[in-house]
Amino acid sequence: MKIARIESFILGTKSSKDLLFCRVETEDGTYGWGEAYVTAGKETVIAECVKAMAPHVIGRGVFNIRHTAQIMFEDFAIR
Repeated sequence: MKIARIESFILGTKSSKDLLFCRVETEDGTYGWGEAYVTAGKETVIAECVKAMAPHVIGRGVFNIRHTAQIMFEDFAIR
């Protein structure tokens, strides 16, 4: 199974931290969710980072997490 689409959603919590949800979908329509806290005021920046990282992850296998994380670091974080 390969990753086909990644979307991010911000949920305001009226506190010092908001929630970021990421939906990751595979080619066959299977999907999963991830979540993280986001410092209030930084939501747009984080959502844009997720959008910028998506092309580095789309097309990669869902079960090879360590390799995908390494690719994201090499292709995105250090450039």
